[in-house]
Amino acid sequence: MTYRKELKYIGFLLFFCGVPNFKQLIAQTTYNPNAGLHAAAIDGHFKDSSSLNSRVGWQIGLDLRKGSGIFFLNPGIHYRVTSADVKKSIVVGGSLENLTGSTTIQSIVIPFNAGLYLTGSEAALIRIFIHGGVVPSYIIGIKSPEKFDLSPSEFNRFQLGLNVGTGIDLLFLHFGATYETYLQNYFKNVSGKNRIVTFSIGFVF
Repeated sequence: MTYRKELKYIGFLLFFCGVPNFKQLIAQTTYNPNAGLHAAAIDGHFKDSSSLNSRVGWQIGLDLRKGSGIFFLNPGIHYRVTSADVKKSIVVGGSLENLTGSTTIQSIVIPFNAGLYLTGSEAALIRIFIHGGVVPSYIIGIKSPEKFDLSPSEFNRFQLGLNVGTGIDLLFLHFGATYETYLQNYFKNVSGKNRIVTFSIGFVF
């Protein structure tokens, strides 16, 4: 019986000590759901005379900011869709014919950044910050247009990049911009590394 009383005492003690710490942990975390557009710069030319040129796309995701001072950790997860133009030259009836089409590339991006508030984390009206870190990306799907044979096997599906960015919180609104550059070639057998500029708008709470 004494043993049970001691367990209850320890349980109540952990509860009353843990609740304030849990609330403090939640209070130190800022949630930032956001969506936006991006511009990509990658050109690929394949052996069968086809080519792929990525241009623009959109993304949606969630970023977290964890920290109680001017420094914070800034992980996130994003779903990204990038559009691309594809071209291919084929011989039809003895003459060369150029085929064109468009495709989309779907990726999951998981940035892990560290950041710094330039105006202080407790600013009520406006907060300005910068951040940077690593950004792993994984291609989960590619839409192959008609008469083209695009396959995920032609891409380096997992890529690791570096990114830097800035953001502004205006009351409950967020505006952000980032620049990403990747370390691996975008395609397995074709040289060329991806570079992306993103612009986003969202909420903070």
